Amino acid sequence: MRISRQASLKKFNTFNVSENADVIYEVEDISMLKNIVSDNNNQILILGGGSNILFTKVIMERLLI
Repeated sequence: MRISRQASLKKFNTFNVSENADVIYEVEDISMLKNIVSDNNNQILILGGGSNILFTKVIMERLLI
């Protein structure tokens, strides 16, 4: 798992918008995903491939990729 703080979202969306996220978790398997979800009280946004999303403000939730 990779954790980035105050990171740009530019490479994670197809519009190449350069908004930031407080925390980004890049998970590689389902067990990592389960741990993060349970540890963060469901205050997360799951991004996936970043298609069909347009960031217009700083993302305050923890972001899972």
